[in-house]
Amino acid sequence: MALYAIQFAKILGAEVISITSSQAKADRLRALGADAVIDRTVTRNWGDAVMDMTGTGAEHIVDAVGLPTLEQSVRAGAYNSTVTMVGAMAPAPGTTLPDNPFGPSYLSIRRIAVGSRAGFEAMNRAITEHRLRPVIDREFAIDKAADAYDYLRSGASFGKVVIAVG
Repeated sequence: MALYAIQFAKILGAEVISITSSQAKADRLRALGADAVIDRTVTRNWGDAVMDMTGTGAEHIVDAVGLPTLEQSVRAGAYNSTVTMVGAMAPAPGTTLPDNPFGPSYLSIRRIAVGSRAGFEAMNRAITEHRLRPVIDREFAIDKAADAYDYLRSGASFGKVVIAVG
């Protein structure tokens, strides 16, 4: 989802700041169209870095992770911005979440899983018109499905992990 978010944002003319976990992934995000990339392993308070880069914060944040990144996503938001949570990961065991995830921010948090039929059809028209393709990291044969799941869980993937059937 996060990689498609970059592609769609660029189609719509947005300036895109992406957050990642490695320099190798940062280079690939730039090649995909990200205008700026922040490596969260180097810049732990990446929400503040987004605020510094923009001066006012991001107007729209797509959080493809969930609760582990929500606090930083909120910090990155401009006044009256929107955080759209696509991810639903729970925080790591023992992690303490802030009592008030909004902090001093004035923004909206919206969780989505599936959109409307009209939105789906509009998305498909945009994919066709702009010839968007999913980013595929690796393909595994069906007899290596367990390896595919291990690879996906490792967090090393950049894009989709495909299990080929037949």
